[in-house]
Amino acid sequence: MKVLLKILALILIVNISTASAQSKEVVIVGTMHQVPDIIKNAYKPMFKKVKKYEPQAIYVEYVPGSDLESVAFDTPEFLQLSDSIAENYKLDQCVIDELNKKPLDQFSTADFTAMKTYYTAKRDYANTRYFTFLEKYGIDGPKKPKGNENGDISFKLASHQGMKYLHSMDYQASNQYYYKYWRACDSTYIVSGKMQDIAKQNKKRYRMEVVGTLLRGNARNTNRLKTLEQYHKSNTLHYVESPEEVCVEGGKWWDFRNEKMAKNIGDQVLRSDNERNLVVVGAGHVVGIKAELEKNYPNLIVRTLYK
Repeated sequence: MKVLLKILALILIVNISTASAQSKEVVIVGTMHQVPDIIKNAYKPMFKKVKKYEPQAIYVEYVPGSDLESVAFDTPEFLQLSDSIAENYKLDQCVIDELNKKPLDQFSTADFTAMKTYYTAKRDYANTRYFTFLEKYGIDGPKKPKGNENGDISFKLASHQGMKYLHSMDYQASNQYYYKYWRACDSTYIVSGKMQDIAKQNKKRYRMEVVGTLLRGNARNTNRLKTLEQYHKSNTLHYVESPEEVCVEGGKWWDFRNEKMAKNIGDQVLRSDNERNLVVVGAGHVVGIKAELEKNYPNLIVRTLYK
């Protein structure tokens, strides 16, 4: 009888856990990162849409401070600064705890500075950047966009939501191999004479994207399935129908990075109580991250901005 009760209790726990996971949603928003001045305001429809979503957590394309190898590769200057501050920083956890209880709209400039310093010492680049943004512009942000859609969307949205923490989800350690194969792939096409045609295709596509952005707005244009798939093919070095072997190998490293990014997202989502989770990431990652989340976290609801 005791064994039966234990089995029933285990089944109940599993069912509750599954039901909880199934109520959690991840919405992935693709951005163009840095954009030309002609479309610097194109992020606004996207921002308006994600603001209506009212996410409880925002995941951004920065490396977690715990991933030392990626931090060292991606932001070595920040790592040096972080270690220097950590040596001399007198942490008063009580001060930080009190600030975390305080509404963001009641923060002073000194409060923003204190949080920035705290996260710098923790090697947390995302939140260092976020509180630097707040320290400089306040919770309303700058009057003019900075031209980087990741920051224009995620920092402003987090501030609007009163958030004091952004979730890092990037992975950079493998990029040393990706860049190596990327250069080798381009060299192969330069030697074969195909790079000129590829460059023309890329310019044509870029012009179409700018035009599409002006006509449709960047949110809808960048996050169309067709556009996302084009970015994915380009970033996996599938420039042509039958890519060179070196390009295929390079593409595997892009896929590997997406796999790691998806794990950083999925694991954090499952550990949290947040049901509405927003991922703000370069458009070239959306297809890969979505596929990895759906494969490895089947109980999560995963969708893009318009689907």
